[in-house]
Amino acid sequence: MENEARGVLASKAKHWVLMEYGKALCNKVSVGPYQQKENDLSLDNEAAPRVMACSSGSGKPQTTFVMLDSSGEVQDVLYTKSLTLRSQNVNDQQRKKNDEKRVLKFMTDHQPHVVVLGAANMSCTRLKEDIYEVIFKMVEENPRDVVLA
Repeated sequence: MENEARGVLASKAKHWVLMEYGKALCNKVSVGPYQQKENDLSLDNEAAPRVMACSSGSGKPQTTFVMLDSSGEVQDVLYTKSLTLRSQNVNDQQRKKNDEKRVLKFMTDHQPHVVVLGAANMSCTRLKEDIYEVIFKMVEENPRDVVLA
């Protein structure tokens, strides 16, 4: 009798946890679309914001950047292999700097309004930091070419 009660309680607890995680996941992905700020003058001539999506994972290439148009179609793609490296090796650091320059040029050329990051694991926090660094450099080096929303 006690084993049956434990089994029923464990089953109900697992079901409750799954339902709560499902609700939390639904709340995370059910976010409304990006809303333009009313005072953003750079979007006046455009129907939709320019979106740069970044994906990081264990595949090859490890990190991919894409520019999307208003209907979600890919306009341009950039693959990087060394952007998230944290090695002290001189060659690795040089490859990382080269990838940072390529991402900087990609962002400067396309001027995205929104940057979206999708990742398969916790290494995405490093990618987020690297993207922030690139954005900071972009603003620092070309302040007149950058419109901050």
